[in-house]
Amino acid sequence: MKTIVLFLLLTLASTACVDRIPPLSPRRTNTEAHRQATDNPSCRECHDVTRLRHHRPTDNCLECHKLSFGGIQ
Repeated sequence: MKTIVLFLLLTLASTACVDRIPPLSPRRTNTEAHRQATDNPSCRECHDVTRLRHHRPTDNCLECHKLSFGGIQ
């Protein structure tokens, strides 16, 4: 029984919403445009959300995509 529960939890953790959780989201490069982005409309000036997989126009870009400050993060 423990094995089945563990298997189900691991399956759920590895397949459900993997692309939508902030720790696994790509970081924004440290550019002037990214530093000035404070809301979704400023992100959409350059990025077409309809062409990005697993994204919706109502998503909060800055919640998942944090600014990268050099190094591997």
